[in-house]
Amino acid sequence: MKLVLKKIILLVFIGRVLNDELKTNYNFIKVMESMGLEVLTDNKVETLLHTSSTDDVIETYKEMIKYANSNNIQIRGEFIEIYNDGKTDIYVEAYDLTKNNEDALIHEKQLEEKFKTTEPIYDSKYVGKWCLQGQIVEPLKIFNPNKEHFMPDTKYKELILYKDGTTNYDNVTWRDNYLLVENNGKIVDNRLYQENSKDGTGYLGILMNNININARPYRYYYKEVKDRD
Repeated sequence: MKLVLKKIILLVFIGRVLNDELKTNYNFIKVMESMGLEVLTDNKVETLLHTSSTDDVIETYKEMIKYANSNNIQIRGEFIEIYNDGKTDIYVEAYDLTKNNEDALIHEKQLEEKFKTTEPIYDSKYVGKWCLQGQIVEPLKIFNPNKEHFMPDTKYKELILYKDGTTNYDNVTWRDNYLLVENNGKIVDNRLYQENSKDGTGYLGILMNNININARPYRYYYKEVKDRD
């Protein structure tokens, strides 16, 4: 799709599917991969958003984000700029929320089988009351230079994980390293992990998934709440 703007011409597409000639150009593929770009040579779900700009890069970023928002695309990761003959090629990891990701579907199936066949583990390190501190939103460098935390619009601002796998929410349970949220009959698994702390304060990290299975999870940070008894 070609977008003509004020002094900016954007060619925006999801992914980069190589033609037959480039599929065998291993030097080209090696260069792309060395820049952290995933080169697609088959029919996998595309994971890159690409734009070419000949003018103000910041304005180009704004247009990319506007395009993504209006086309149900989730931008994640840091922008990569490649300079070539007076133009700037910009790549960023992106997820088309209208498509399913095969790897995520396989992971979901494997996890479902695991939960059916293994006994749950309720690790004591996760048990307790946790208060949401915020969410780190990517990309970090240009639009979030100070790595600020943002408070997401979620009802899960306080979590209490009980020893039996229940929580303070009727639709939320936990087991092993997963927080399980049920919405409209669908259970979404969210990865739990512990954050390191120098002052002895306990922190809980949750990779909170979007209901769209191919969206990369957001990173939520919770601080341990110690009762004053």
